[in-house]
Amino acid sequence: MISVIIPTFNKSTRLKYCLKHLFACNNQYDIEIILINDGSNDETQNIINSMKKICPNNITFKSFNTLNKGRAVARNFGVEKSTKEILLFLDDDIIINEKVISMHIESHQMYINRIVHGAIYNIPILKAFSDLEKVPQCNSYLFAKYSKIAFEFSDSTEYEISKLEKHSKKSKFEKLIQDEILNNRKCKWAGFVGANTSIRKELFLAAGGFDTNFGKYWGCEDLEFGYRLNNLYKCNFIYNTFTKSYHLDHYEFNRKLEHDFNMNYFMSKYCDQDIYEFSKFINNII
Repeated sequence: MISVIIPTFNKSTRLKYCLKHLFACNNQYDIEIILINDGSNDETQNIINSMKKICPNNITFKSFNTLNKGRAVARNFGVEKSTKEILLFLDDDIIINEKVISMHIESHQMYINRIVHGAIYNIPILKAFSDLEKVPQCNSYLFAKYSKIAFEFSDSTEYEISKLEKHSKKSKFEKLIQDEILNNRKCKWAGFVGANTSIRKELFLAAGGFDTNFGKYWGCEDLEFGYRLNNLYKCNFIYNTFTKSYHLDHYEFNRKLEHDFNMNYFMSKYCDQDIYEFSKFINNII
């Protein structure tokens, strides 16, 4: 029924909680997890091995090790290995509630050209901590914040979700996506975000998948694919508020420089004023 495609690179602790909550999802559907370890050099492989041992019988869990070539290559590889008719793209630092899988599937029933974007909430304070399970050496303010969210690997996924909800908020970018899709505006293609978006495999393959020229730099490979789907295939973008997910924020070196580099490639590929205006908004120019 559905393949969950997850590329991962050096975020072992966050990956563990991502998988844990996936395992807790509603079991009435045939679920396949395709995990692509994109050249990680931390504890990722050990986490994958341990999580496979506790994977529920109703979920097929496949993992693959690849050279570090970036998320576009990793996701395309994951789709090649998938066997289900619906693809759900998640990031390795995303936690979903138990209804997300079923809501994505139901959103595609009777439709062949839908793109379903699930609401994403950020946990900004977690950006200060690389390992979610180690008590950090930090100032009293950060420690107090951390203590309220601190994770424990237990069976209580509902408790973890309730803690995350208290400290979560939608980013400016997420609010933009919601507004663009719900009002059917010209930049609704920004709703194809690899963190929580689903599409039928048939449509993904017809559109050619992610552009691997984005390489290992962060950002825009998913937006460009959404732009292609919107302009070439006139897809129907849906903002599903019930497929709620939580982003376990993390710090990224050179994030803006990498995003700007990829955005420039995106703009040069199409020479569309809408992309240029979108870029200015993202960079707080307008």
